[in-house]
Amino acid sequence: MSRPHYVVHESGARDPRLEKLGIPAKIITMAVEAGEAEARQCTDNDPLMARGFIRYFRTVRVLREGAAPLGWGKDNPRNLAGP
Repeated sequence: MSRPHYVVHESGARDPRLEKLGIPAKIITMAVEAGEAEARQCTDNDPLMARGFIRYFRTVRVLREGAAPLGWGKDNPRNLAGP
């Protein structure tokens, strides 16, 4: 079984697909950082799944808020959040 191939882009070497989508990397970065910051607020008294759920919820919200002014809408196909 082959392992997935991941590409990490640093600094100005951003993935050109973001540019094609019209979403600045700054919006993605802000969304991920917001999700991580919110997840770090969890303690051992939270349910085990809390960190992952909270990280996902906050990341989606911030991504939606950043993409909306660029003309992006939100969708929830099969009850799964998308930008």
